Amino acid sequence: MMQNELHKDPFTRTVFVFRAKKADQLTLLYWEGTGLLMAYKRLERHTFTWPAVEDGVMQCGWPRPVA
Repeated sequence: MMQNELHKDPFTRTVFVFRAKKADQLTLLYWEGTGLLMAYKRLERHTFTWPAVEDGVMQCGWPRPVA
């Protein structure tokens, strides 16, 4: 899916995040060098805040430390 639909290489240090339509579930996929790591999180009472998506892809950077 990552190669065919998103045109991204899944074997890089990229974390792929997938959100459910109701925004209460996240699935993360990450290639850690020897295998694929999958993490899943579900919120019971709240929803995840989601940045803007362009062309089906959302770009996020690392947060900058605050002094």
